[in-house]
Amino acid sequence: MEKRVSSIDFFRGIAALSVIMIHTVFHSGNSYVPANVSGCFLLIDIPIFLYLTRLLYAYKESPKKKLLDIWKLLKKWIIFCVICYIFLSIVDKENIFYKDFVSWVIFSPNTISPYTTSIIASIGFMRIFIMTNIICSVLLYFLKNGSKKEEYFKNVLYILLFMFFMLLTVNDIGGEYFGLNATVIGYCIFFLLGFISYKFKFKNFKQFLVIELILNLIIYILFHVNGFTTANIQSLKSSMNYLYVLLSLNSIFIIIFLKDRINFDRKLFKPINYIGKNAFYMYFAQGISSSILYFIEPNILINNLALKIIIMFIINLCIALTIFVILLIIYKIIDNITQKSKNIIMKRKLNYD
Repeated sequence: MEKRVSSIDFFRGIAALSVIMIHTVFHSGNSYVPANVSGCFLLIDIPIFLYLTRLLYAYKESPKKKLLDIWKLLKKWIIFCVICYIFLSIVDKENIFYKDFVSWVIFSPNTISPYTTSIIASIGFMRIFIMTNIICSVLLYFLKNGSKKEEYFKNVLYILLFMFFMLLTVNDIGGEYFGLNATVIGYCIFFLLGFISYKFKFKNFKQFLVIELILNLIIYILFHVNGFTTANIQSLKSSMNYLYVLLSLNSIFIIIFLKDRINFDRKLFKPINYIGKNAFYMYFAQGISSSILYFIEPNILINNLALKIIIMFIINLCIALTIFVILLIIYKIIDNITQKSKNIIMKRKLNYD
């Protein structure tokens, strides 16, 4: 059994917690958090999931395993949709119909229930995540088998640069490029960055700092030229503008710098590592908890913005953790039943033979 990479689990956990914070200041938070404030929370966001997914995959070069992982994720997703449908059929039976369940499973949400506001936003990412994984995994598989070993990395780098050019083109003219929209292209870039950087290390803090300063100077100039502020980051993310890709490089560079410099096996990091190991359970859970915040927020009468954000995040986190644990228990029960059923069938088959 392969040893898990603790640093990747840790940053996946941080990314999952960051999504909870993002869906706290956005969605229900739109009523009290100014756009220039909420935009700042998007600096540690979904791109990390794609980057870390490829980074983890880099340790296990197996397209078959990647496709198997996607299939396992789809099974978890279907079970999650069943759980959501049963729960919502009880608490909001007037607005939940069978067609809603079907639309969630195929990642085309169609529901009018107020309890699903953040769930719908999460469904959008699941669709893009799976598409990106399949596209990039197939691409890397053929590149690896069609290139000499010394040319493999170089060819992936060329593809990455070409995809960035594609993104610039789509940003300028709109529409799609070879059937790929800006969002898919952008997340493919993050995925491929995980491939070309998994062996890269910053020599020291000075090199890291210089690169960060250059990156942020470029971002500052481009923001100034285009008249953008932090309030525009959400729209840049929604359209997958190249500036959002550059902004996301900050968190990726931090991961590259820290992942081999800190011992993430320490007890202090274990809770976050555990969340990272089960990141998608937490992602599913926060979709529900963030939707519930819509009904809680009007009752939290606090005028101090920072304090209200902290309290709402803690509430969201507590609800998400509760749902997270429930999901883990349900999935474990289902796995046990499935395994026992499989063993019984195999035993009967052997006896029959």
